[in-house]
Amino acid sequence: MKIQEFIDNLGCTIATKEDNQTVLDFYHSLVMQGGKFNIKFVKGPDYFTFMEYESRIHYVLYFKNSEGRLEVMGSLSVRPCYIDGKVEYVGHFSDLRAIPKKERKTNFDWKQFSLAILAKYREIEELKGCRYILGSYIMANRKAVTAFKERSPFGISEISRYRMVSIIGRKPLKLLGKKSHKNPGMKVTVATGQDKDTNDLKEFLDSQNKKRMLGYVFAGEHDELARRFKDWDDFSIKSFYIARDEKGKVIGCFALWNPTRGRKIVIDKFPKALGTAVNIVKLVGRKAPKQGAELEILYLTTLELSHALTADQKKYVFNEMLDSLYKSKINKKYHMIAFCDYDRQNISEGMDKDYILQKTPTHLYQMVHPDSQDIIREEDYDIHVGHEMVLT
Repeated sequence: MKIQEFIDNLGCTIATKEDNQTVLDFYHSLVMQGGKFNIKFVKGPDYFTFMEYESRIHYVLYFKNSEGRLEVMGSLSVRPCYIDGKVEYVGHFSDLRAIPKKERKTNFDWKQFSLAILAKYREIEELKGCRYILGSYIMANRKAVTAFKERSPFGISEISRYRMVSIIGRKPLKLLGKKSHKNPGMKVTVATGQDKDTNDLKEFLDSQNKKRMLGYVFAGEHDELARRFKDWDDFSIKSFYIARDEKGKVIGCFALWNPTRGRKIVIDKFPKALGTAVNIVKLVGRKAPKQGAELEILYLTTLELSHALTADQKKYVFNEMLDSLYKSKINKKYHMIAFCDYDRQNISEGMDKDYILQKTPTHLYQMVHPDSQDIIREEDYDIHVGHEMVLT
Protein backbone atom coordinates (compact mmCIF):
# COMPACT_ATOMS: atom_id res chain seq x y z
CA MET A 1 0.00 0.00 0.00
CA LYS A 2 1.23 3.49 -0.86
CA ILE A 3 1.22 6.07 1.91
CA GLN A 4 -0.97 8.43 -0.12
CA GLU A 5 -3.68 5.77 -0.40
CA PHE A 6 -3.52 5.16 3.34
CA ILE A 7 -3.66 8.88 4.16
CA ASP A 8 -6.60 9.46 1.81
CA ASN A 9 -8.55 6.73 3.61
CA LEU A 10 -7.95 8.51 6.92
CA GLY A 11 -9.08 11.87 5.57
CA CYS A 12 -5.86 13.70 6.37
CA THR A 13 -3.23 15.43 4.25
CA ILE A 14 0.53 15.13 3.84
CA ALA A 15 2.06 18.58 4.25
CA THR A 16 4.45 19.96 1.65
CA LYS A 17 6.88 22.86 1.76
CA GLU A 18 4.05 25.09 0.55
CA ASP A 19 2.24 24.38 3.84
CA ASN A 20 5.24 25.43 5.92
CA GLN A 21 3.88 28.66 7.41
CA THR A 22 0.46 27.14 8.10
CA VAL A 23 2.07 24.21 9.91
CA LEU A 24 4.39 26.52 11.88
CA ASP A 25 1.54 28.79 12.97
CA PHE A 26 -0.50 25.83 14.21
CA TYR A 27 2.48 24.18 15.90
CA HIS A 28 3.39 27.34 17.80
CA SER A 29 -0.21 28.05 18.79
CA LEU A 30 -0.23 24.97 21.03
CA VAL A 31 2.46 25.46 23.67
CA MET A 32 3.92 22.43 25.39
CA GLN A 33 3.42 22.88 29.12
CA GLY A 34 5.10 21.07 31.97
CA GLY A 35 4.30 20.73 35.63
CA LYS A 36 7.47 22.40 36.92
CA PHE A 37 8.17 24.70 34.03
CA ASN A 38 6.74 25.91 30.75
CA ILE A 39 8.89 25.07 27.78
CA LYS A 40 8.44 26.03 24.15
CA PHE A 41 10.04 24.30 21.21
CA VAL A 42 10.25 26.97 18.54
CA LYS A 43 10.75 25.68 15.02
CA GLY A 44 11.38 27.69 11.91
CA PRO A 45 11.71 29.47 9.67
CA ASP A 46 11.29 26.07 7.97
CA TYR A 47 9.44 23.41 9.96
CA PHE A 48 10.86 20.69 7.72
CA THR A 49 14.48 21.51 8.60
CA PHE A 50 14.27 19.65 11.90
CA MET A 51 12.53 16.72 10.23
CA GLU A 52 15.50 16.47 7.87
CA TYR A 53 17.85 16.47 10.84
CA GLU A 54 16.02 13.42 12.17
CA SER A 55 15.72 11.32 9.02
CA ARG A 56 15.51 11.50 5.25
CA ILE A 57 12.19 9.62 5.36
CA HIS A 58 9.64 11.84 7.08
CA TYR A 59 6.04 12.97 6.77
CA VAL A 60 4.01 15.76 8.35
CA LEU A 61 0.31 14.91 8.56
CA TYR A 62 -2.55 17.29 9.30
CA PHE A 63 -6.34 17.56 9.39
CA LYS A 64 -8.14 20.71 8.24
CA ASN A 65 -11.76 21.64 8.80
CA SER A 66 -14.09 22.90 6.07
CA GLU A 67 -12.93 26.45 6.75
CA GLY A 68 -9.33 25.51 5.96
CA ARG A 69 -8.15 25.74 9.56
CA LEU A 70 -5.72 23.15 10.91
CA GLU A 71 -7.08 21.23 13.88
CA VAL A 72 -4.67 18.31 14.25
CA MET A 73 -1.08 17.59 13.21
CA GLY A 74 1.65 15.04 13.78
CA SER A 75 5.01 14.12 12.30
CA LEU A 76 6.36 10.67 11.48
CA SER A 77 9.94 9.79 10.60
CA VAL A 78 11.49 6.44 9.75
CA ARG A 79 15.17 5.54 10.01
CA PRO A 80 17.37 2.47 9.50
CA CYS A 81 18.31 0.68 12.70
CA TYR A 82 19.72 -2.56 14.02
CA ILE A 83 17.24 -5.09 15.38
CA ASP A 84 18.96 -8.19 16.71
CA GLY A 85 22.01 -7.28 14.63
CA LYS A 86 20.13 -6.96 11.33
CA VAL A 87 19.21 -3.77 9.46
CA GLU A 88 15.51 -2.89 9.65
CA TYR A 89 13.56 0.35 10.15
CA VAL A 90 11.97 2.06 13.13
CA GLY A 91 9.41 4.89 13.15
CA HIS A 92 9.12 7.85 15.48
CA PHE A 93 6.02 9.99 16.07
CA SER A 94 6.53 13.55 17.27
CA ASP A 95 4.80 16.93 17.49
CA LEU A 96 1.36 15.43 18.06
CA ARG A 97 -0.82 18.52 18.39
CA ALA A 98 -4.60 18.99 18.43
CA ILE A 99 -7.00 21.72 19.46
CA PRO A 100 -9.49 20.70 22.19
CA LYS A 101 -12.13 18.24 21.00
CA LYS A 102 -15.00 20.61 21.79
CA GLU A 103 -13.50 23.16 19.38
CA ARG A 104 -12.95 20.77 16.46
CA LYS A 105 -15.17 20.87 13.41
CA THR A 106 -13.60 17.85 11.73
CA ASN A 107 -14.72 14.34 12.59
CA PHE A 108 -11.17 13.48 13.64
CA ASP A 109 -10.99 10.77 16.26
CA TRP A 110 -7.71 9.97 18.04
CA LYS A 111 -8.68 6.36 18.62
CA GLN A 112 -9.65 5.68 15.01
CA PHE A 113 -6.57 7.50 13.67
CA SER A 114 -4.06 5.83 15.99
CA LEU A 115 -5.42 2.33 15.67
CA ALA A 116 -5.53 2.64 11.88
CA ILE A 117 -1.86 3.61 11.79
CA LEU A 118 -0.81 0.85 14.18
CA ALA A 119 -2.81 -1.72 12.24
CA LYS A 120 -1.45 -0.80 8.81
CA TYR A 121 1.94 0.92 9.08
CA ARG A 122 3.91 -2.25 8.31
CA GLU A 123 2.08 -2.51 4.98
CA ILE A 124 2.96 1.01 3.81
CA GLU A 125 5.72 0.86 1.20
CA GLU A 126 7.36 4.16 2.08
CA LEU A 127 7.75 3.14 5.74
CA LYS A 128 10.05 0.28 4.71
CA GLY A 129 8.22 -2.37 6.72
CA CYS A 130 9.21 -0.80 10.04
CA ARG A 131 8.17 -3.00 12.97
CA TYR A 132 8.04 -0.42 15.74
CA ILE A 133 6.81 3.14 16.23
CA LEU A 134 8.28 5.13 19.10
CA GLY A 135 7.59 8.36 20.92
CA SER A 136 8.86 10.19 24.00
CA TYR A 137 7.59 12.54 26.66
CA ILE A 138 9.12 14.65 29.42
CA MET A 139 7.95 13.42 32.80
CA ALA A 140 7.36 16.98 34.05
CA ASN A 141 4.94 17.53 31.16
CA ARG A 142 1.84 16.53 33.11
CA LYS A 143 -0.54 16.97 30.21
CA ALA A 144 1.39 14.52 28.05
CA VAL A 145 1.73 11.99 30.86
CA THR A 146 -1.98 12.15 31.67
CA ALA A 147 -3.02 11.88 28.03
CA PHE A 148 -0.81 8.92 27.30
CA LYS A 149 -1.40 6.97 30.48
CA GLU A 150 -5.12 7.56 30.94
CA ARG A 151 -6.68 8.42 27.58
CA SER A 152 -4.41 6.79 25.04
CA PRO A 153 -6.30 4.78 22.38
CA PHE A 154 -3.27 2.55 21.94
CA GLY A 155 -0.97 0.71 24.28
CA ILE A 156 2.05 2.52 25.70
CA SER A 157 4.98 0.27 26.47
CA GLU A 158 7.90 1.96 28.17
CA ILE A 159 11.19 1.13 26.48
CA SER A 160 13.73 3.26 28.29
CA ARG A 161 14.11 5.96 30.90
CA TYR A 162 16.72 8.63 30.43
CA ARG A 163 17.55 12.13 31.57
CA MET A 164 18.54 15.24 29.73
CA VAL A 165 21.45 16.30 31.92
CA SER A 166 22.18 20.01 31.57
CA ILE A 167 25.53 21.30 32.83
CA ILE A 168 24.91 24.92 33.75
CA GLY A 169 28.34 25.58 35.19
CA ARG A 170 31.36 24.26 37.06
CA LYS A 171 31.83 24.54 40.81
CA PRO A 172 34.88 26.39 42.26
CA LEU A 173 37.24 23.42 42.71
CA LYS A 174 36.44 22.20 39.20
CA LEU A 175 37.24 25.64 37.83
CA LEU A 176 40.64 25.30 39.51
CA GLY A 177 41.36 22.09 37.61
CA LYS A 178 40.09 19.37 39.96
CA LYS A 179 39.67 15.96 38.29
CA SER A 180 36.07 14.73 38.37
CA HIS A 181 36.79 11.02 38.47
CA LYS A 182 39.63 8.98 39.88
CA ASN A 183 41.68 7.21 37.23
CA PRO A 184 40.79 3.49 37.39
CA GLY A 185 44.20 2.54 35.98
CA MET A 186 43.75 3.64 32.37
CA LYS A 187 45.83 5.63 29.93
CA VAL A 188 43.43 7.69 27.86
CA THR A 189 44.12 10.34 25.24
CA VAL A 190 41.42 12.68 23.96
CA ALA A 191 41.60 14.71 20.76
CA THR A 192 39.22 16.49 18.44
CA GLY A 193 38.38 14.59 15.29
CA GLN A 194 40.41 14.86 12.11
CA ASP A 195 39.78 13.42 8.64
CA LYS A 196 42.15 10.53 9.39
CA ASP A 197 39.91 9.48 12.31
CA THR A 198 36.78 8.99 10.21
CA ASN A 199 37.16 5.29 9.41
CA ASP A 200 38.13 4.32 12.98
CA LEU A 201 35.25 6.36 14.34
CA LYS A 202 32.74 4.88 11.92
CA GLU A 203 33.82 1.32 12.76
CA PHE A 204 33.54 2.07 16.48
CA LEU A 205 30.09 3.63 16.16
CA ASP A 206 28.74 0.79 14.04
CA SER A 207 30.17 -1.89 16.32
CA GLN A 208 28.62 -0.20 19.35
CA ASN A 209 25.21 0.23 17.75
CA LYS A 210 25.00 -3.18 16.13
CA LYS A 211 24.96 -4.71 19.60
CA ARG A 212 21.99 -2.68 20.79
CA MET A 213 18.31 -2.81 19.97
CA LEU A 214 17.34 0.04 17.61
CA GLY A 215 20.98 1.10 17.28
CA TYR A 216 21.87 3.48 14.47
CA VAL A 217 23.53 2.03 11.37
CA PHE A 218 26.93 3.51 10.56
CA ALA A 219 27.92 1.17 7.72
CA GLY A 220 27.17 0.70 4.04
CA GLU A 221 24.35 2.50 2.27
CA HIS A 222 22.73 3.50 5.58
CA ASP A 223 25.81 5.25 7.00
CA GLU A 224 24.34 7.56 9.64
CA LEU A 225 27.61 9.42 10.16
CA ALA A 226 27.77 10.43 6.50
CA ARG A 227 24.11 11.46 6.65
CA ARG A 228 24.71 13.68 9.67
CA PHE A 229 27.74 15.27 8.04
CA LYS A 230 25.52 16.14 5.07
CA ASP A 231 22.20 16.99 6.72
CA TRP A 232 23.17 18.59 10.05
CA ASP A 233 24.26 22.23 9.92
CA ASP A 234 27.88 22.93 10.86
CA PHE A 235 28.58 19.29 11.75
CA SER A 236 31.74 17.44 10.70
CA ILE A 237 34.45 15.12 11.95
CA LYS A 238 35.91 18.16 13.72
CA SER A 239 32.79 18.30 15.90
CA PHE A 240 33.94 15.10 17.64
CA TYR A 241 35.97 14.50 20.76
CA ILE A 242 37.48 11.04 20.48
CA ALA A 243 38.99 9.03 23.34
CA ARG A 244 41.55 6.31 22.61
CA ASP A 245 43.28 3.80 24.87
CA GLU A 246 47.05 3.26 25.09
CA LYS A 247 46.93 1.07 21.96
CA GLY A 248 45.16 3.77 19.95
CA LYS A 249 41.80 2.02 19.95
CA VAL A 250 38.70 4.23 20.05
CA ILE A 251 36.91 3.71 23.39
CA GLY A 252 34.62 6.72 23.52
CA CYS A 253 33.34 9.77 21.67
CA PHE A 254 30.81 12.56 21.56
CA ALA A 255 30.13 15.30 19.03
CA LEU A 256 29.15 18.91 19.65
CA TRP A 257 26.08 20.26 17.91
CA ASN A 258 23.36 22.87 18.21
CA PRO A 259 20.19 22.42 16.08
CA THR A 260 19.15 26.05 16.47
CA ARG A 261 18.51 26.57 12.73
CA GLY A 262 15.78 23.96 12.92
CA ARG A 263 14.60 24.21 16.53
CA LYS A 264 15.13 26.53 19.45
CA ILE A 265 14.15 25.96 23.06
CA VAL A 266 12.60 28.83 25.00
CA ILE A 267 11.83 28.60 28.72
CA ASP A 268 8.91 30.75 29.81
CA LYS A 269 9.22 29.85 33.47
CA PHE A 270 12.31 28.71 35.33
CA PRO A 271 11.94 25.91 37.87
CA LYS A 272 13.24 27.09 41.26
CA ALA A 273 16.41 24.97 41.14
CA LEU A 274 17.33 26.21 37.67
CA GLY A 275 16.59 29.81 38.63
CA THR A 276 18.98 29.53 41.57
CA ALA A 277 21.67 28.04 39.35
CA VAL A 278 21.23 30.84 36.81
CA ASN A 279 21.75 33.44 39.53
CA ILE A 280 25.00 31.74 40.56
CA VAL A 281 26.19 31.73 36.96
CA LYS A 282 25.49 35.47 36.72
CA LEU A 283 27.56 36.14 39.84
CA VAL A 284 30.67 34.60 38.28
CA GLY A 285 30.23 36.58 35.07
CA ARG A 286 29.14 33.68 32.88
CA LYS A 287 26.63 33.88 30.06
CA ALA A 288 23.22 33.28 31.64
CA PRO A 289 19.89 32.43 30.00
CA LYS A 290 17.06 34.93 30.11
CA GLN A 291 13.46 34.00 30.73
CA GLY A 292 11.54 34.19 27.45
CA ALA A 293 14.66 34.11 25.27
CA GLU A 294 16.37 31.23 23.48
CA LEU A 295 18.17 28.76 25.70
CA GLU A 296 21.44 28.25 23.84
CA ILE A 297 22.45 24.63 24.38
CA LEU A 298 25.55 22.79 23.24
CA TYR A 299 24.48 19.16 22.86
CA LEU A 300 26.83 16.21 23.22
CA THR A 301 25.47 14.02 20.44
CA THR A 302 26.60 10.66 19.08
CA LEU A 303 27.74 9.82 22.62
CA GLU A 304 29.29 6.36 22.89
CA LEU A 305 31.41 4.64 25.54
CA SER A 306 32.85 1.24 24.70
CA HIS A 307 30.73 -1.69 25.85
CA ALA A 308 33.97 -3.36 26.96
CA LEU A 309 34.53 -0.74 29.68
CA THR A 310 33.34 -1.13 33.25
CA ALA A 311 30.87 1.40 34.67
CA ASP A 312 33.73 3.10 36.52
CA GLN A 313 35.88 3.26 33.39
CA LYS A 314 33.02 4.73 31.36
CA LYS A 315 32.60 7.56 33.85
CA TYR A 316 36.33 8.26 33.76
CA VAL A 317 36.51 8.32 29.95
CA PHE A 318 33.44 10.55 29.71
CA ASN A 319 34.86 13.02 32.21
CA GLU A 320 38.20 13.10 30.37
CA MET A 321 36.38 14.04 27.16
CA LEU A 322 34.36 16.65 29.05
CA ASP A 323 37.53 18.18 30.51
CA SER A 324 38.95 18.44 26.98
CA LEU A 325 35.81 20.22 25.83
CA TYR A 326 36.11 22.79 28.63
CA LYS A 327 39.77 23.39 27.81
CA SER A 328 38.66 24.47 24.32
CA LYS A 329 36.44 27.16 25.92
CA ILE A 330 33.77 26.62 23.26
CA ASN A 331 31.28 26.20 26.11
CA LYS A 332 31.48 29.95 26.78
CA LYS A 333 29.36 30.57 23.68
CA TYR A 334 26.43 28.69 25.23
CA HIS A 335 24.25 28.81 28.31
CA MET A 336 24.71 25.14 29.04
CA ILE A 337 25.96 21.77 27.84
CA ALA A 338 23.46 18.91 27.61
CA PHE A 339 23.75 15.17 27.14
CA CYS A 340 21.54 12.10 27.33
CA ASP A 341 22.11 9.84 30.33
CA TYR A 342 20.21 6.56 30.47
CA ASP A 343 19.10 5.15 33.80
CA ARG A 344 20.90 1.94 32.89
CA GLN A 345 24.20 3.75 32.25
CA ASN A 346 24.05 6.63 34.75
CA ILE A 347 27.32 8.30 33.80
CA SER A 348 26.17 11.53 35.49
CA GLU A 349 26.23 9.87 38.91
CA GLY A 350 28.49 11.90 41.20
CA MET A 351 28.95 14.77 38.75
CA ASP A 352 27.00 17.14 41.00
CA LYS A 353 30.13 17.37 43.19
CA ASP A 354 31.83 19.37 40.47
CA TYR A 355 29.06 20.75 38.26
CA ILE A 356 25.81 22.64 38.60
CA LEU A 357 23.35 20.23 36.99
CA GLN A 358 19.71 20.21 35.96
CA LYS A 359 18.21 16.80 35.14
CA THR A 360 15.01 16.36 33.14
CA PRO A 361 13.59 12.79 33.31
CA THR A 362 12.14 11.54 30.01
CA HIS A 363 10.56 8.30 28.83
CA LEU A 364 11.03 6.62 25.47
CA TYR A 365 8.01 4.47 24.67
CA GLN A 366 6.60 2.19 22.01
CA MET A 367 3.11 2.71 20.57
CA VAL A 368 1.47 -0.70 20.59
CA HIS A 369 -1.71 -1.96 18.93
CA PRO A 370 -3.94 -3.73 21.50
CA ASP A 371 -3.59 -7.00 19.57
CA SER A 372 0.20 -6.83 19.17
CA GLN A 373 2.65 -8.95 21.15
CA ASP A 374 5.75 -7.56 19.40
CA ILE A 375 7.00 -5.36 22.22
CA ILE A 376 10.50 -4.09 22.98
CA ARG A 377 11.58 -4.49 26.59
CA GLU A 378 14.93 -2.92 27.36
CA GLU A 379 15.42 -5.24 30.32
CA ASP A 380 15.70 -8.10 27.81
CA TYR A 381 18.96 -6.61 26.53
CA ASP A 382 22.37 -6.07 28.09
CA ILE A 383 22.66 -2.43 27.00
CA HIS A 384 20.30 0.50 26.50
CA VAL A 385 18.48 0.94 23.20
CA GLY A 386 19.58 3.22 20.36
CA HIS A 387 18.24 6.77 20.62
CA GLU A 388 19.44 10.32 19.91
CA MET A 389 17.92 12.71 22.44
CA VAL A 390 18.58 15.89 20.46
CA LEU A 391 16.33 14.63 17.64
CA THR A 392 13.22 14.24 19.83
